Amino acid sequence: MFSIRGKLLIYALEIVAASILLLSMPPQDRWVQVGFAALAVSAVVLAALMGHTIASAVDGLVAATRRIGEGNYDVSIPINTSDEISVLAREIERMRVLLREKVRQLEELNRDLERKVERRTEELRNANERLSLIHEVTNAVNSSLDFQRIFEAVVEGTRRLVDFEQASIARITDAQTATVFAISGNPGSLREGKRIAIPASRFSDVLERRQPAVFDVPLDRIGQDTLNMSAIRREIVLPLVVGDQVIGTFNLGSDRKDAFSAAEIEVLSQIASELGVALLQADSYEREHQAAQKLKELSDLKSEFVSKVSHELRTPLTSIMGAADNLLDGIAGVVGERPRAYLVRIKDNSDRLLRLINELLDLSRIEAGKEEIRVTRFRLDALIQETVETLKPLAEERGVALAAPQPPALTIRADRDKISRVLMNLLHNGIKFTPAGGRVEVAVSGDAEWVRVEVQDSGVGIPPGEIERVFDKFHQVKRSRSRGRPGSGLGLPISRQLVELHGGRLTAESTPGRGSTFRVVLPVSASPATSPGIRESHETWRAS
Repeated sequence: MFSIRGKLLIYALEIVAASILLLSMPPQDRWVQVGFAALAVSAVVLAALMGHTIASAVDGLVAATRRIGEGNYDVSIPINTSDEISVLAREIERMRVLLREKVRQLEELNRDLERKVERRTEELRNANERLSLIHEVTNAVNSSLDFQRIFEAVVEGTRRLVDFEQASIARITDAQTATVFAISGNPGSLREGKRIAIPASRFSDVLERRQPAVFDVPLDRIGQDTLNMSAIRREIVLPLVVGDQVIGTFNLGSDRKDAFSAAEIEVLSQIASELGVALLQADSYEREHQAAQKLKELSDLKSEFVSKVSHELRTPLTSIMGAADNLLDGIAGVVGERPRAYLVRIKDNSDRLLRLINELLDLSRIEAGKEEIRVTRFRLDALIQETVETLKPLAEERGVALAAPQPPALTIRADRDKISRVLMNLLHNGIKFTPAGGRVEVAVSGDAEWVRVEVQDSGVGIPPGEIERVFDKFHQVKRSRSRGRPGSGLGLPISRQLVELHGGRLTAESTPGRGSTFRVVLPVSASPATSPGIRESHETWRAS
């Protein structure tokens, strides 16, 4: 077969040869000329037909390449000749087939990537939900000590990720017994407080291995099942492990035979860890709460006992003091020097005992919330001067200088008697614990909202470890601090509580051997806003 180039060359030679022959032949060879002319015309016609064929083939190839360019790789390219165009067509067809295969591979790869992205997205979504759930569980554990409330919140959140019908917590009470502690969902015959024998239950293996276990529940053993529900087809038991101790189990039941996948078990194990901490915290809180209630009951009984005994003691003590005063006044006749000394001693000790009884009664009223605060407006500077003048004889007797440099004029709204008692107590302590030649001084300052009163002495001071303890009831630092008899240990605790009832504070600073400073900070206008727990009624408050 001739190629296109060869055919065109033959047709051209035929035309040229015919033309030359026509031009070289004599005119009398008419029929020969006609023959050559016909040959030339035939060559031209054949050349035109071939050109048309070539153009059609090229147009077909152009259309095919356009389809390929547009992404249509399914229409094959027809090959009807064996010339150069057919070779080009075969190459384009081979390219089409290769491109179609590559596109198919790319599409398959793209679908595979989409599936992987979807799967990964789903995994990330599930992981995010798991993390969100664990975060919610942790928040629930940290925000409350009510285990039933925590349990309900945890169960509600867990239902978003795990399909189950019932949940329960069993608390290990001893090596042989577990007790149902909390239930959520339809309990069936399960009830809180139900005791389960561990050796005969599914707890035994779980507790020993400290790993969760999934059980298919046979209907003929419902009575021995930890959940004890006929609707349950599968159960998971997760140990509640805190440190090296197993304190219970977290149990879930589902009516689906394929419930509790590996991913779900992983999440449930994390939730069980948080529930174990919550259960331990709830147990500790309950024990502490019961102990606090018991202590409160004992404290109330103590306060009631002290109040009753104090009242009972005050009446005969008042009679003794009255009789001693009458004897000292000579109502029964002249009293000799020695009997008078005894009577003075009786009176002094009776006064001291009466002060102790009154302090006990005051303390009982404050602790019982029955201490009244009667609010009036008064000059604090005048009250300080009055208190200083009252205690000056005692200070002079002990060789202690008592001074209050002219305080600024300050008017406050408070209980005058209670503040007077606080000042009297602080100044008396300063005199008591300051050696002869020492000094006790009162300083006052204030602003629009607060006033500050400082009682500073140059006494023996308080050891650093004892500063806060001096405000404890009945606490005595050591007798060497006082040159006289020890007090009751109630003055400072009562003073602090009286100041706090006004919404203020009483603090102390001290340097052993150099003295102490007691600082009282009070609101200029005491009110329920500055003293929570006190209600106001016609200028009278009562601790509630």
